[in-house]
Amino acid sequence: MSAVGTLAGAVFAMVAIIATMVLALRDRDRSNKLREEDQRQAARDRADSDQRLREEREAADRRLREEREAADRRQVRDWQAENAIALLHRIADLHPHLAFLATHLPAFDRLDLVVGEDLRGAVGSLQRGAHSEALALGSPVGTVLYRNLVHMVMSLEPTVREALDRLPSDAERAEAWAVGKVRLETDLRRYSRYVRLWLCELIEKGEILSEPQQAQTAVGDLPHLGGVWPPRSPWTPQVPPPGWSEDTDLDPADPQFRAAL
Repeated sequence: MSAVGTLAGAVFAMVAIIATMVLALRDRDRSNKLREEDQRQAARDRADSDQRLREEREAADRRLREEREAADRRQVRDWQAENAIALLHRIADLHPHLAFLATHLPAFDRLDLVVGEDLRGAVGSLQRGAHSEALALGSPVGTVLYRNLVHMVMSLEPTVREALDRLPSDAERAEAWAVGKVRLETDLRRYSRYVRLWLCELIEKGEILSEPQQAQTAVGDLPHLGGVWPPRSPWTPQVPPPGWSEDTDLDPADPQFRAAL
């Protein structure tokens, strides 16, 4: 019996040792799995944190770029408005002289002092605008429109005189001029209004006619100053600027002026 008891005790001890080893291994596996899961979770948390940090940095960079771009756009708009307003003043200074320009065709170097000083000053101011503010508008269309007006004023006398000289007799020249100078004044007044209103559009919106085809039409749409004969209708723009009709009602000399009722 003693031997059997000893053997049974040994077997029991062996079973206990094996059970303890199995439990220890299981606990170690569980611990390893938990540790690995903790490590994976920590890695995921770090990745998520890094991703959020990258996104926050990208968002901050994007906001900074947008703020800088907005500031640049505001600066450009400020420059455009400043230069366009200066050109509007130059056009306004010329406006009182348009009738004289159209009906007398003055040669600026032959004007007497009394008549010519203010006119020369207004025309000189208009010319200076073509070499200064018109080039800084940030709008190729606006630049061309203003320079077209300057060119029209400066070439008015030689253009019309050449057209009249092509007529065969003094009587025909006199008849052509009697009719043509009225239309010429209207054309000048309308084209100066045309340029002025497009400059106002530039101030308001930062651009003039974003569609290339319409922009090309606008800059190429010019009165034919040399066509004093035969008589024809006054020039009307193919693409009227915003406010064209309303502004016409402020010019009693225009054939389309409508009296207030």
